[in-house]
Amino acid sequence: MKSILKKILVIAAIILMLGGNVLFLHGATSTAKVISSHVEKSIIYILPYEKCSDYWAETYGDRIYYYVYGNLSQDKHSIEKDFEIISSIYGRVIVIIPAEDTSLYFKNLKIVNNVAEEYGLEVLYAIFPNEKYGREDTYLEEGSDMHNLVIQDMQYLVSMNVTYKTAIWYGWTYRCDATDIVNFYHSLPDSLKDKYAVWLDEQYVEKVRDVYLHGLPYSVLFITEAYDKGEVASYSYLYYNQMLVTGYEGAKSLQEWRENIENLLSVCRTNNVGIWIFYDIGDGSGEEDAAFINGNLTDFNFSFSVSFQKGFSYGSWWNSTFLQQKSDISLANLEETGTEWVSLVATWYQDDNTSTEIEPDEDSTPSDASIIHAIETIHSLGMKVMLKPHVDLYNDEWRGEISFSNEKDWQEWFNSYRNFICHYASMLGLFLSVSSK
Repeated sequence: MKSILKKILVIAAIILMLGGNVLFLHGATSTAKVISSHVEKSIIYILPYEKCSDYWAETYGDRIYYYVYGNLSQDKHSIEKDFEIISSIYGRVIVIIPAEDTSLYFKNLKIVNNVAEEYGLEVLYAIFPNEKYGREDTYLEEGSDMHNLVIQDMQYLVSMNVTYKTAIWYGWTYRCDATDIVNFYHSLPDSLKDKYAVWLDEQYVEKVRDVYLHGLPYSVLFITEAYDKGEVASYSYLYYNQMLVTGYEGAKSLQEWRENIENLLSVCRTNNVGIWIFYDIGDGSGEEDAAFINGNLTDFNFSFSVSFQKGFSYGSWWNSTFLQQKSDISLANLEETGTEWVSLVATWYQDDNTSTEIEPDEDSTPSDASIIHAIETIHSLGMKVMLKPHVDLYNDEWRGEISFSNEKDWQEWFNSYRNFICHYASMLGLFLSVSSK
């Protein structure tokens, strides 16, 4: 029941926006731009430059099996040369590996750790589980052979002194649900939870955004891929703690690679970025995203910034207030303060914290006509609108105490809440369709 209450508290914060994305603060007056003073740069690393070939993909089905069947003791010098070059620009390497349990596999990973430590690099290990002991997604099922294997690998990886995180791939066309991630997190030993990260391919990035409704801590890192500028703009700020992985395919020169990476990252909205990939030419993947070109890497300029947007809440507790001239004057005065956004509050009511019916108040709830008038007035003044449907209790208790003792009442309340939100969604949809003609 507590998890349902969390859903209510989050859903109660739903907002309907007209005009774009907004970081909304009550009474904000600053015009500053928020710029990160710290940018994290990582680069994906699978095969050493000097040892890159299609052998691993052709023989074992994937280049990442280099870490299972290769002999990194023999290749250590090649890895050292790569990591020395990488460390001149990046603070972290992302090493992609399968879930495995052979002694050679663990020995190889220890070599990676030691070389990374030598050159001052952190390592983020990304486990793409594959199917050592069953279907890949069964690692999510506590007690399964694949689950035990992934846990074993994570425990070994976090025991090494330069491990930053262990990210586990998630997402399949037949399985993609936020509760999987949350349940897997809770199945982890406490010693692994702080090191756990989620890796999402482009097609799954938007499908599990409700993880926080199901109790996932905000601190869990999400690593999301995006290789198109539009996707970078849309997908780089969906999670509280997020790394964006991107790359550029087919660059013939360092200048071409740098210009295109900087163009992609010009719309990025996280300060944590990963580059795909150090080197991949001829590795059997069929991709050519290598950042290592003609024996060199290049740095790139990137500053994470978010424009600070100023806004005020604007409410009414009488049905026609927004229609009155004094309201228009108040909004004009608000515009003169430099306000860019107005949070327009529309309140419906329920009797007390156990009532299942949410309804508009004949006197206190702003009429639809008054809301439309306020939106038109705000737009005419050059400001944007965030409509905030609000629930209050007639007995003046806090809405956060809404609670029920049985599932039937919860469902009735949610049905009423859905009607409340959909009313304004429909109203604004009609308004936008008419105003756009």
